[in-house]
Amino acid sequence: MGAVDGKDLWTVLVDDRPSPRTEFLYNINYQWKMAALRIGNHKLVLGASPLDRYDGWYVHLVVQLVLLLGQYCVSPLMNQTK
Repeated sequence: MGAVDGKDLWTVLVDDRPSPRTEFLYNINYQWKMAALRIGNHKLVLGASPLDRYDGWYVHLVVQLVLLLGQYCVSPLMNQTK
């Protein structure tokens, strides 16, 4: 396969070790002007959903229904350790 640009996550998956990554790009949606990025314990969410119910990323219909039922509160910036 040759040289691959990235990090080897095999031991993370197989041996249940901590990830060497400190950032993760969840989504960039140019059509809806939305994005979500995690750096360390914080997540930055930009843009509003099509339903204008919360700032967040494009999610599966089941997740949208749970949010509409008011069982969860999503804020644009959250600490992932809490």
